[in-house]
Amino acid sequence: HRCECFYPTTAKCRYIKHRMNSIFWLFGRSAAGKTTLAHALQQKLLAIPHIYLDGDEMRNGLSQDLGYDEHSRWENHRRMACMAHLIAKQNHLVLLSSMAPLAAYREQINRMLDNGVYWIYVDTPLDECIRRDPKKLYQRSSSNGILSFPFDEPCVNEQVYTFNGMQINTTSVNALAERIVTVYRAGNYAI
Repeated sequence: HRCECFYPTTAKCRYIKHRMNSIFWLFGRSAAGKTTLAHALQQKLLAIPHIYLDGDEMRNGLSQDLGYDEHSRWENHRRMACMAHLIAKQNHLVLLSSMAPLAAYREQINRMLDNGVYWIYVDTPLDECIRRDPKKLYQRSSSNGILSFPFDEPCVNEQVYTFNGMQINTTSVNALAERIVTVYRAGNYAI
């Protein structure tokens, strides 16, 4: 499927680039604290028109027709990227949280959105994610003691801002919210 928003005419390219200074994608393992961080950030971003897209809610709504095979997981992320793009075109800051588990997904999303995503990696150790496990995903996937879903840590060449998922507190959330507001207002991605 080709989504018009990802294949703009030359005349639209500058417009899309200009608008893409407003997509902030929180990613990390399941139970890393992405949603908790996003909700805390929302409270700090009240002065800026923004919309929060939760990966779980998107999966249960917009992507409820998809399975969990590799193609379906990619399609789910493609749909989220398209939705974020459409909202950003309306001059809203988009705060999105999802696993975005594979470097290939993040790379493809960057290409689709002309590198217009500010990636925020919620870095929580795997053992802590397993301990938290509110959806029991780790418990269900490790029937043989091996986790059945992959997660690629950010590569050296990926431009990401890393946030310590073990320290979601007022001070760290305020600092990240300040950074997001600064980046959004400046319209650039200086990490």
